[in-house]
Amino acid sequence: MEELSNLIYNMASNIFEQNSYSDLNNKESSTNIWKKIKVIKGIPTSQIKTLLSENSILTKPQEIAQSIGQYFYIKSSDSSLTHDFLKFKQEK
Repeated sequence: MEELSNLIYNMASNIFEQNSYSDLNNKESSTNIWKKIKVIKGIPTSQIKTLLSENSILTKPQEIAQSIGQYFYIKSSDSSLTHDFLKFKQEK
């Protein structure tokens, strides 16, 4: 029974991939191509619509991207690192 289930799954996956790849062409935008690749690979494609940042609600994509970028910039700066890690980083 498990073999039959695996066979059906594999056949369905192959049909899905063939149909998805056949839609790709040189006139397709790179954004749409990547969306299709994510679907094939099973990667979620949801977008962040709102973000609470420092008591403000952000809704514009540019503001959200800037806020996320700033967060990771601060978290990866030397001032956020422990003394031991900073010492290790400077040795490398």
